[in-house]
Amino acid sequence: MANPEGYRDGDAWLAEYGPLSLTQGLTLGRRVIEALSVAHAAGVVHLDLKPANLLLKSEGDGIAVKVIDLGRSRAAGTGDYAPPEQRGEVQYGEAGPRSDLYGFGATWYRLLTGRHPSNRRDKYLPQGSSAALFELIQDLMEHDPQDRPEGAEAVLARVEALAGLVSVGAVSPPRPAPVDVMCSRLPPAPSTVAVPGLPDIHGWSSGKVQALQRAAAEALGLDVIFRDPLREPVRIPHADGLLTRFMERGATVVAEGPEMVVIPAGSFLMGASEGEVKLEEKNLMPLRERPQHHVTISRPFAIGRYTVTFDDYDAFCAATGREKPAFQSLRARGRFPAVRVSWNHALAYCRWLSEQTGHPYRLPTADCRLPTEAEWEYACRAGTATAFHFGATLTTDQANYDGNFPYGEGAKGINRNTLVQVGSFPANPWSLHEMHSNVAERCRDDLRVYSAESVVDPVGPESIDADNAIRGGYFYGGAIEARSARRDHASTAG
Repeated sequence: MANPEGYRDGDAWLAEYGPLSLTQGLTLGRRVIEALSVAHAAGVVHLDLKPANLLLKSEGDGIAVKVIDLGRSRAAGTGDYAPPEQRGEVQYGEAGPRSDLYGFGATWYRLLTGRHPSNRRDKYLPQGSSAALFELIQDLMEHDPQDRPEGAEAVLARVEALAGLVSVGAVSPPRPAPVDVMCSRLPPAPSTVAVPGLPDIHGWSSGKVQALQRAAAEALGLDVIFRDPLREPVRIPHADGLLTRFMERGATVVAEGPEMVVIPAGSFLMGASEGEVKLEEKNLMPLRERPQHHVTISRPFAIGRYTVTFDDYDAFCAATGREKPAFQSLRARGRFPAVRVSWNHALAYCRWLSEQTGHPYRLPTADCRLPTEAEWEYACRAGTATAFHFGATLTTDQANYDGNFPYGEGAKGINRNTLVQVGSFPANPWSLHEMHSNVAERCRDDLRVYSAESVVDPVGPESIDADNAIRGGYFYGGAIEARSARRDHASTAG
């Protein structure tokens, strides 16, 4: 049967054009593994993946891919593209979905390098390839099926993380440094140009976004949750007077920054749905949350697992000689969120952390900073498409807000009428806690005007003399104020 117009099988492509470029190879990897994911979910395996069973066609700088003979191939496979369980090594049992992963890895290596997959070397991969790409190919071609990735979905997440790193030209991305926020290069002006290869995670399952997160952390050489040591540990003397009756005299030594969480690159739908706005037609605030629009976060970053605590902020004050912010409750420091911190003091805290962690950034503009509104909402949603990352409604078992004012069909709950310690409520799929309510969180920028146009790394107005955006809601507010899309702003004075 003739190939569709303009398509060549993988063997013919290699003969005419040579190996794929890195961008073409990552696009092919996504397309093939997406097809396998759908097929495996339907109980269909290929069992004869090889270059001849892929049809390729050039499309501008990219490539179109079709998988052929799916579900009709012979169980024996073909040569070195077939895994051991298809070559008579019966101790590994019958061929199955993981057999296709082996065939995919062998085929992928062949098309990326033009070389035989039985003698793999990372030096033959296209220029700009990361070590994580070769590691993935090696994992796919493990001899024992049980040592290969669990399934196509897990592989897809790793491929998409690789595509996200390559699309911004980061061969060796800078290590994220700690803050109640993230560290990355200062974002450029927002662009309407799509970034190729990044996944649109809007509506993804928690398992899928967590796999993407793990892959991004692996590519960066980090744990998903990490802490960085401070260059100079900070000694915080215990308070004199009343508190010394209840604690051991002496001091607390802080030697690490706050817990940070790796957030992968990707795109999502930012803003409130029409349904959210209709539920609060008399409130003008939702008008700021429309229209929904696609936003791309073009590179991975790290953000604090919790809101910055008094433990974190008091260490900064002790190290720099600043006065600690006052708070009416003597007990509510430690693991409670640091409040009454001005925007400028928050920026100073970020700069101090950047100096203290002292990472050798590749980019001279890399810095610790507050998150933009877009980065905050992307991290809060973690792939979810509902009003809250928990779902369509919120309960007071999930967040600290005034339960007398539920959202939508939600039931009434309790009103604690006070702050709670960080980590008191369940995390979102990316291990971030208290993204809904308890205390509002400052952003780097002020509210930008939304439009329906897709944007990349958007940043709102910035001014030290104006307001800045705050997100997340308050313990004394209702559930509607704690939604992922909810926007508000406050004076930079704190």
